Formats: sequence, structure tokens, C-alpha cells
Amino acid sequence: MKKLSHKEICRMGEMVNGIKLNCNIYTFENAENYISRLEPFDEKSGVCCHKVNEIIQEIKKEFPDAKGCQVDSKYYAAGVYGCIGRLSKVTVLDSEWNNSGKSFYIYF
Repeated sequence: MKKLSHKEICRMGEMVNGIKLNCNIYTFENAENYISRLEPFDEKSGVCCHKVNEIIQEIKKEFPDAKGCQVDSKYYAAGVYGCIGRLSKVTVLDSEWNNSGKSFYIYF
């Protein structure tokens, strides 16, 4: 994982048509976990949960046999109090846990 400024992460996320989640690092890590397992995110637990559930529903609609997703964190931004941004690549895995050819980016 490479360190960038938060501004650079946002710019890079926009360049790759990433999905921006309005959350903090703790909620983002939870979002990555739920997306990787393709399980519904409890919408009472955070700000970006509805968006995460939309992402999961789109994946299940496009790839009904998908088992999960591989989430690779590519870049992060750190501030005085810790992580203030991250960009991750999400790759959808098919029924045999192989790369389906579909990938996208999420960031905050």
C-alpha cells in the first residue's frame, strides 16, 4: 500500500471512476469486509451502509453465482490521528473463487 495525500486519493478515486463512501476508516473497513463476503451491511451501523448494500445488490444481480470479492487496498492517507483516506480495488470472484473479470474501486 502506498501513502498519498487525502486530496490525491480523492483525485485518483475520481480518475478510476471509483465509488466514494462518506465514512471514516472504521466504517470503510467494515464496508470492505461486507463487500468481500457479499453480505448485507446493517444500515443502522454507519453512514455509508445504504451505498454498500447497493454495491452488493448490483454485484449479486450481475453475477448471481459470485461467492465473494477480493479487496486490495492500494493507497492510503494518514493524518495526525490516523488514517484519513483509502482507495481499494474490489475484484468480483465467481462460483469457483476465480477472478470474474469485473473489478471496481471504492474510496473515502
